[in-house]
Amino acid sequence: MAKTELGKLSNPFLGGLPKLVTECTAADRSLVGAIDLDKIMSTPAGSAVPTVKSDLVKDDSISEKIKIVVTVCDKGAYPIKINEIEF
Repeated sequence: MAKTELGKLSNPFLGGLPKLVTECTAADRSLVGAIDLDKIMSTPAGSAVPTVKSDLVKDDSISEKIKIVVTVCDKGAYPIKINEIEF
């Protein structure tokens, strides 16, 4: 993350770069100020659930349209949804 445009970010609670995590969990206080990036994928037409959320991983291609959810862990390590971004 230090070599990207996000390298200028600072964790306001712990200092240093924010960690990228798979989820914010209040039971884990080390996640305070961390960033969670998830992708939202559409399910087939007629499904009971229109979309599913999963972790964004390095191997995910952004060459096709993809929706990403940005979440930040607050001072209690609870998730705060920041925005949904569509590439």
